[in-house]
Amino acid sequence: MSVFEPSNAVYKLTSSVEQTPLKPYADHEELMIGAQTGWLSGARRWPYHDVPFLYEPNHENFLLGHTNRLGGQYDRYVWAGLLLVLGLALSIFAIFVIPSWQADTALQREGIATPGTILDRWISKSPDGEYYYVLYEFQVDGIDTYTEDQAVSYASYQTWEPGSTVTVTYVPGDPAISELRADATATTNRRKAWAMSFGCSVAPMLLLIAFFAVRRRERRMINRGHILRGEIVSYASHEDAAADLTIKLHYRFVTTEGKEIVTTKQAVANSLKNSLAPHPGRAVAVLYMNEKMHRLL
Repeated sequence: MSVFEPSNAVYKLTSSVEQTPLKPYADHEELMIGAQTGWLSGARRWPYHDVPFLYEPNHENFLLGHTNRLGGQYDRYVWAGLLLVLGLALSIFAIFVIPSWQADTALQREGIATPGTILDRWISKSPDGEYYYVLYEFQVDGIDTYTEDQAVSYASYQTWEPGSTVTVTYVPGDPAISELRADATATTNRRKAWAMSFGCSVAPMLLLIAFFAVRRRERRMINRGHILRGEIVSYASHEDAAADLTIKLHYRFVTTEGKEIVTTKQAVANSLKNSLAPHPGRAVAVLYMNEKMHRLL
């Protein structure tokens, strides 16, 4: 057998095996591998006499009966990572977005207008552009003076010079919550921030749901399905400029209902870079539940 040969052009194909009825396949090398790895003596879920080619090598322990889960040696880290991202997103949402939303709601429902004065203005520059700000003050009941700053549009920045009179809207119960309603820039920025924070919170939740759905589907297949023996029809390997190895495997197997299925699986398989290439006729293991739910191991 030959090893996978990197190629920057097209897939290198082996010749296809003749379409003969499926039958046990084993050669001397496979028997030697089986003797060394324990396949022939202890593979609880593989009742055949040959060693299957594993498209995903981390499924070996599942076929040997050492675990009841498919591969997934990194599952716990995926779960932890998604939960961490979700926790951070929800924390940001709770600390910044909810108070901002509550303040905006209070201004809309309870806001009172009063005269104010522009004290200063400035420009903040960043790689993505310039941002304009003003500093204003206002009094409540002619006693307490409050000072706030606010992002404004370029037009408002040009108009509101220091000393200009403006209308300030504030919340009577908490005058520290105020805005220059004549300029909607701050409100627009807040709502954009809400949308981004909401998206950052929802995305990891959706990923967790999708991850859970995949694992639930696999569990159903394990509990209700069967391990079937198939065989390789042909394979192709291709290594791209980023040194990722893509394997395209054409294989066939007979279902529990006696129907032959011929299909293809193609994916990045860097874990197979240093492995011997499978030859046509080599056995493969298929976790089969029905014609729509089956998986090459």
